[in-house]
Amino acid sequence: MKKLLIFLLVASCQAVGAAADRTQLPALFQNSYMGLSAGYADFGFTDAQLEPHLHATSIQTERMSLKVYGGHYFNPYLALQLSLMRPIQWVKYKGIYKPNSSDSVWPNVFSVTLRPSWPIHETFLLYSELGTSYIARTGFHGPDGAPGVQSARLLTPLTGAGMVYRLSRHWHLDASVQVAWPNTHADEPSTLYTGLGLYYLVSPSVAAPTQATPAPYYFPRQVLEFGVFERRWVHWDPTKILSNAYVPLFFQGEIKTHRGSYLMYERNVYHTQRWLSLEWGVSAGGFVSALKKDTFYTLSVFPALRVWPWHSAFLDVYGTVSLAGPAYLSRQVIDRMSTGGHFTFQDYVGVGAIVGKRKHLNVNLKLLHYSNGNLLSPNPGVATPLILNMGYVW
Repeated sequence: MKKLLIFLLVASCQAVGAAADRTQLPALFQNSYMGLSAGYADFGFTDAQLEPHLHATSIQTERMSLKVYGGHYFNPYLALQLSLMRPIQWVKYKGIYKPNSSDSVWPNVFSVTLRPSWPIHETFLLYSELGTSYIARTGFHGPDGAPGVQSARLLTPLTGAGMVYRLSRHWHLDASVQVAWPNTHADEPSTLYTGLGLYYLVSPSVAAPTQATPAPYYFPRQVLEFGVFERRWVHWDPTKILSNAYVPLFFQGEIKTHRGSYLMYERNVYHTQRWLSLEWGVSAGGFVSALKKDTFYTLSVFPALRVWPWHSAFLDVYGTVSLAGPAYLSRQVIDRMSTGGHFTFQDYVGVGAIVGKRKHLNVNLKLLHYSNGNLLSPNPGVATPLILNMGYVW
């Protein structure tokens, strides 16, 4: 795992960092798209998924759900797509153990599909989907510790269809239907999702290439920073606000860290003239847990986005976010809680600034989070308090 992460870092940085002009998107991203869909999902759960002696008075299995997806067109008629769909609120079994009891099942559907397309008009096309889905289902246990619904990790076929309306060369409306087939071996019912989405397509310009215009503002090419924290320095936990149940902006974790430090390197691969920049990076950290003082280490490769609301001669202010960076976690049990395995994802959110006329000093505050995204069970998550970071920019 560690060798794979290092290989991915080197390959990614070389592939996207080769372009001399960072205001032009690398060829790797051309004809690719990223979108968000919102809609309705029926996860199909019934009493059949419960252990034989249990019965629910009601089951809330139909849920408003979100789907994040992205893909790449090999030609105008065929794309490869990745997607993640999950409900905004988990499936609920009511009244199993007590009249007012409520127990949750957490279904997440990760899909890889081929997407053939049939253009009907210059602004309208139809498509189908055929591929496989990885369903990560986290069940629950009763008061006596016995399972109510078993957790499961399974593969099943996925089919779908949709239609796209082209709003502009880049923006597209996308109405879709997907069905993940049932898996009788894991006692998993079929899942139906219908939604309306909006995606952005990175399409090459049809105009003749022109000489690149230098950006009028400063964007760092590389940043090397060091962060350190001690929980007793900062008692306030902003994740309680950012992880609102209805509009979550970041994640909480059941495993709290007491102290730690990490080293992070980031390389810019693209920036606009004013507002945005994209980075690839790698990080290595060492942490001590809050309860049992367990020591553990992490290694991650990650993408990052920065938003730059303020540029000046002496100060460039930014907000930054990174999601789903593949990571290695050295311990599988921390504070007597299983993390689900060595594989996890690194996420962070933060604010910072490049300080000084020479643009060499970087200062920021970040929140780090590690979890496996319910790919593995269990998934308690690891959270840090605010981390002060300082680094060198060049």
